[in-house]
Amino acid sequence: MDSEELSRSIAKMGGKLEGSQTVTDGPNERGRWADCVVGEIEHIISMPRWRSDIMHPIDVIEDIAIGHGFENLPEILSRTHLDAIPLDSSNLDRRFGESMRSCGLQEVQSLTLSNERDQFEIMRWPQEDGVALISNPITSDHTVLRQYILPSLLRLLAANRHHELPQRVYELGVVVRDFNNCQRGAWTCAEVGSGFTASKGIAQALIRDLGSGDDDVEFLPTEPGHGPWIPGRGSHIIINGRSIGEFGEIDPEVSGKFGIKSPIQAGEIDLEVVSSLMPDPLS
Repeated sequence: MDSEELSRSIAKMGGKLEGSQTVTDGPNERGRWADCVVGEIEHIISMPRWRSDIMHPIDVIEDIAIGHGFENLPEILSRTHLDAIPLDSSNLDRRFGESMRSCGLQEVQSLTLSNERDQFEIMRWPQEDGVALISNPITSDHTVLRQYILPSLLRLLAANRHHELPQRVYELGVVVRDFNNCQRGAWTCAEVGSGFTASKGIAQALIRDLGSGDDDVEFLPTEPGHGPWIPGRGSHIIINGRSIGEFGEIDPEVSGKFGIKSPIQAGEIDLEVVSSLMPDPLS
């Protein structure tokens, strides 16, 4: 596009082409941080102050394209060819999400902020070392960075308790333990007739989809008073002698403190431990 076309296109979006000039000072070859090199044309564009959505030069490029009209752009393939390569860690995340969705659960995303009452007191889980406290919390509900995801999901169910059942959700998210980010996954289902058997079925399906054989998995009952589970209806998931998480039927005493009256089964696993125990079948 020449300067006249640029000026006309950006003017339609509220901007102004201040001028165009040939770059005479700078690198001779395009590098990692070089926007323009010697010999190229540099366009100086100003945008209105109320355009708070302009945060990067690519946002200006988008405005130029909109002003020019997408239908007027030439139908040619990009000269830059990039093959998308997923991160190694994303394979595990993808398998977790696919397993949860195959069990009929819907993905949600909640805040990383929580509070000590939800995380430890109500859930009856021990408080781990290195709790990240918020120095100036705005509300009493957001005083720490969470160490567990399940309390956030129970708060979500409580906020939606006026909707019809069943409500089946899961989350793959970040927790902060000992001031380090860790990846964990959790699910919870509020539905009539749901119980420990349904929770174990989801746990078994998840372990299978993550790549572990049945011979490597052991289920051990949780100790009385440990976790939010009904006594005798909670279980640890043990793989090669290491615990990767828990699942079971939520104690009505626990769910009642969240304001939930329906039966709930749930579970949570530590994906950091899973990644160290289960080989990636794609690698």
